[in-house]
Amino acid sequence: MNDAKGRTIEGKISKLSAKCYPQFMRKQVLINSPGWIRFLIVLAKPFLSKKMIEKVAVSTSTSLLDDAWCTKWINPKWMPAFLGGQFSDTDLPLELSGKLLANPDKDEFAKVTVPARSMNTYRVPVPGKSRVRWQVTVPAYGILYSAVLEDAPLVETEYTAALPDGYAPKATLILRKPEKVRADTGMVQGIFELPYGGNLALTFDNSYSIIRGKQVVFAIEVLSK
Repeated sequence: MNDAKGRTIEGKISKLSAKCYPQFMRKQVLINSPGWIRFLIVLAKPFLSKKMIEKVAVSTSTSLLDDAWCTKWINPKWMPAFLGGQFSDTDLPLELSGKLLANPDKDEFAKVTVPARSMNTYRVPVPGKSRVRWQVTVPAYGILYSAVLEDAPLVETEYTAALPDGYAPKATLILRKPEKVRADTGMVQGIFELPYGGNLALTFDNSYSIIRGKQVVFAIEVLSK
């Protein structure tokens, strides 16, 4: 209803519904949330009732104990240990265990900044058949991440068999197609099964970003040869 009378009726119905069907949720506390959540709530405030706003609290801290009001509304017994609670991390699914959170202070992690409208490639020599574990995350926003094995032996065909002795052309083995890594999904990780040696090349592509540089935290570890 677009007329004044219709809006008045809708207002009365809304108040009646709030009285007859009250919200039983007392408080919703968002823990370890990304910074943009606060910004989103600020934008939504003009369109939400005061009662609704008071039901939502946001904490960007990674520890429950850092915010006194968190312990008021949340029982530490049911909060994961990696957030300062007492609930064992072993009983949590991987996405909630804290294992996907990067610790840039550890020696095995490299931290790089990719400027806007550019891409950076980092190469790691791999001497032979290997299993390589990789971990990549971004503190904010997102970036395209891909990986290839360069200088890989070309699979022998009728064409390559006819090549002169000593001439060994090389190929590129695609390990991961360009796919965005986002801050709100935490760390992405996996294992590359490399059938032979070569240069493992990780590419972080920020060429689509016009003005914003991106920081990337990543680690590479050769597990076996």
